[in-house]
Amino acid sequence: MTDLYGYIQVMQPGLSTSIQDNGRLGYLSEGIPITGYMDRLSAEKANLLVGNTTGEALIEWAVLPPKLKFLAPTHIACTGAAVAIFINATKVANGGCIYIPANAILSLKPMQQGIYGYIAIKGGVQTPKILASRSWFAGITSEAVFKKGMQIPYVPSDQKYEHHCKLTSAVPNKVSILEVYIGPEYDLLTKEQQAKLISQKFSVSPLRDRMGIQLSQTFEAHERSILSSPTLPGTLQWIPSGKLIVLMRNAQTIGGYPRIVQLTEKSISAIAQMPHDVLFNFKVV
Repeated sequence: MTDLYGYIQVMQPGLSTSIQDNGRLGYLSEGIPITGYMDRLSAEKANLLVGNTTGEALIEWAVLPPKLKFLAPTHIACTGAAVAIFINATKVANGGCIYIPANAILSLKPMQQGIYGYIAIKGGVQTPKILASRSWFAGITSEAVFKKGMQIPYVPSDQKYEHHCKLTSAVPNKVSILEVYIGPEYDLLTKEQQAKLISQKFSVSPLRDRMGIQLSQTFEAHERSILSSPTLPGTLQWIPSGKLIVLMRNAQTIGGYPRIVQLTEKSISAIAQMPHDVLFNFKVV
């Protein structure tokens, strides 16, 4: 850290708030998860709004946003979970690039739409890169989540900045269909089970975190097993009890449960933001 940096002072850490970028790629063979944005589409929008490349490191929070003081001027954008934005207790409009003066306090009021929110900073967050990524992950980085009093470095941006990228909405759209690809063990399903997987409605359960999301509905119990095999974010695992688990960004790199389908990137982002009361179907593409 040098005098070239400004700092964010964490006044309130929020819930599961961390630094994430587009992930730690190329280390699955060593057992290191990809990590990265839970809702990649929303995170990329936030970066574009402040003129960053889409893979820059930013702040991700879940359900309860942080309260932050910016010690140097900058520009930010907020996307993902719906929020009301306040700068020094004055409400400002969302959907574009927002100027933050020195020593300003950013407060976000959640509005019960979406789970993960993003705060992009012009130039990106400047925390250390480890294994070619700034994404926080316990055991790899020194920190896993925000703590009160923590300081996060960034490059100040005091000049007036105008960017032509505008959003009609910074909030992710609600979806009722999740597109998937056929997984390696899809053929372990009978024709009747394949049809049921597509026709049955599912929803996410409260058992969810950055590692995985368990679906509320039980599919069908089975006694099939496979040799431990590679898994990816978006892999849908079929557990012997009949439960279905969608692996997410911090998931293990191998597993021994049948991988019946693989969610598309758009579907991974959608299920990350999905509340418990939304029903959806799978659609094979």
